[in-house]
Amino acid sequence: MKKKNKPESEMMGFAYDPQLSEGSAKVPLFQTSTFVFKNAEEGKAHFHIAYGLREKAENESMSLAYSRINNPNLEIAEDRLKLWDKSEGCALFQSGMAAITTTILELTRPNTLILHSSPLYGGTDHFIEEVLPKYNIKSMYFDSMKSLKSIIEKKNFGVESFLEVGPGKVLQGLNKRIDRSLNSSGVDSLEQIQTLYV
Repeated sequence: MKKKNKPESEMMGFAYDPQLSEGSAKVPLFQTSTFVFKNAEEGKAHFHIAYGLREKAENESMSLAYSRINNPNLEIAEDRLKLWDKSEGCALFQSGMAAITTTILELTRPNTLILHSSPLYGGTDHFIEEVLPKYNIKSMYFDSMKSLKSIIEKKNFGVESFLEVGPGKVLQGLNKRIDRSLNSSGVDSLEQIQTLYV
């Protein structure tokens, strides 16, 4: 009878096929942000699954496309942690989208309107347009000074104040040029964010 290894031993080589990495005995660090699809159909299928437009078929494998969605190091770490915890699944999140999501959820409440410039990074756009409305958090975008001015001058969307997140005062400056009576402020540090809802 073959002795079963403990999870900490099993994890050392688990979920890694050296043949997929030029025969490397250890998992290489994949420092790329993008990967190549075999053809356009494979790319289309990948993004339909990644953005929830359809379910993955039973024997269908997820292509590598963009490191914020998946990459070999992330998938191997998820599989090894799943083994360690003896769980059905594991999900790790990249810092960029995790930071964006956490910031938005901290600064918004139901009935909040997010006014943002366009275009946005695809993952952020998907989160704002598809996920947040489920929590009654709406959004509007502006793509020029003219469209921002049009939004502010209408004043028919119930916004009482503007909060700019991040370094600089671009939005605050634009608001003052359009309507000096607008309440605009900004936060650019964790300490300032933590005092917002105290």
